[in-house]
Amino acid sequence: MTEGLITHPYWWEAAAPRDLPQAPVAETCDIAIVGAGYA
Repeated sequence: MTEGLITHPYWWEAAAPRDLPQAPVAETCDIAIVGAGYA
């Protein structure tokens, strides 16, 4: 690897991930979208 290797997405510099409170999940749904499109 190189010295300048960055191991996190660049947008974390402006909006780092944070812990959010747990929310209840519905038992059923009409539509479910799985995945975020990050590759």
